[in-house]
Amino acid sequence: MLPSSGRSIEEERYGRSVLHGGNVLALIEPIGFSTSSLKDKAELVEAIEAVGGPAKFKLVHDTFQDAIAGGGPIFPDYTALVHISGISDPLPPLDERLDAHRILVDERDRCDTLTQIEAFLDAGYGGAFSFECTASTVQESSTLAEDIARSFEYIEARSALA
Repeated sequence: MLPSSGRSIEEERYGRSVLHGGNVLALIEPIGFSTSSLKDKAELVEAIEAVGGPAKFKLVHDTFQDAIAGGGPIFPDYTALVHISGISDPLPPLDERLDAHRILVDERDRCDTLTQIEAFLDAGYGGAFSFECTASTVQESSTLAEDIARSFEYIEARSALA
């Protein structure tokens, strides 16, 4: 499925045939790293169309990956899942070096997560949103349930997600 991987459309159709007949949906996440072979969502949508459309392949939109890739259009009809996370540290550049520092969304978020959520909701997206926080401070928090609740409250108070 990776448009930049050098595979032919015939090889990609084989991947689709593996999924044919099963109750399986392949989710593909563009990664915004400068070294990624697939960071452009439009390129992925083009590849999905080339192998028959979104019946068996959908994309995962990640608010952090979108931010470091420079944004761009969203594709709610091709999206099955939106990963949300935030970067609140104001000092380092917003790039792949911050991948391990992704936290729950708060008022200091630099990834423009709320705007991305609103864009999906305004476009009629009805799929799932899930946190994808990589920072050990989140994963090892002794108050994780409360932290998650606080982040959801922040998001819901400022979006139509409620």
